[in-house]
Amino acid sequence: MASMRICIYFILFYFLLLSCTSREKYKKDLLSNDKTKIDIACFELSELKDTSAIKPLFTKILDPRISTNLRFKGMSVNYCRLGALKKISGVDIGRKIDQFGPDTAATLFYLDWAVKEGFLKNKDEVDIYYQAKSNIDTSQYVVIKYGEYKVFDNAKPTTLSKKEIDQIGDLLHKAIDEFNNDKKHYAKIMPLSNYKIQLVPVINSNGEKEVWVNSFCEADGSRWRKEIIFVEDGGNCYFQLKINLKTMKWYSMGINGYA
Repeated sequence: MASMRICIYFILFYFLLLSCTSREKYKKDLLSNDKTKIDIACFELSELKDTSAIKPLFTKILDPRISTNLRFKGMSVNYCRLGALKKISGVDIGRKIDQFGPDTAATLFYLDWAVKEGFLKNKDEVDIYYQAKSNIDTSQYVVIKYGEYKVFDNAKPTTLSKKEIDQIGDLLHKAIDEFNNDKKHYAKIMPLSNYKIQLVPVINSNGEKEVWVNSFCEADGSRWRKEIIFVEDGGNCYFQLKINLKTMKWYSMGINGYA
């Protein structure tokens, strides 16, 4: 009988140790850059309702990357992190969380909750912003010389440095985030990684460097690397905007209409 009790205690201790080890592994995975590891960790920690995971869940939470794993396909990392926070907190924001994210409003809602409940000292305790290793992947964009497609008045062609391209990538992420959180827009732009991007740089009439950004989620072979892709409809598969690299501001942003 005593040996049976010892055996049971040993089994319970083993599973407790395994559970603690798994929790720590999942919390470590939340801080990785692997989408699948992060998504699995969000699910497992939400099932455990582990409040010690709240801080790492907020770290780089505004991650727009979409999972390609069958279990989480079509979900952004931001959506998975928010789903875990929703389950752990037991608090509903009163609407559906944006699956394609990042859902900044929902993120700030749960951030306020975490501070109020004492899980975080203040909003600045964690860095909620996701910064891709490369703002725009080199296989994703092309710089096209300004010519027959007149999108600026009284402008002349110029070039772009690597630093300027990185700045454009950073501004594009911010512009998409702002656009998607504006309720007046009937459709949302997908994460930047879903698009091919044409950059057309110019010097405007004030001597400032600007760039027209033409983005599309469908491309026919390599033609997009040589000539401007223009489509009248197509909805959020196509979006355009202009960026002033002196003021670091964007304008004239919009998506295509629907047929």
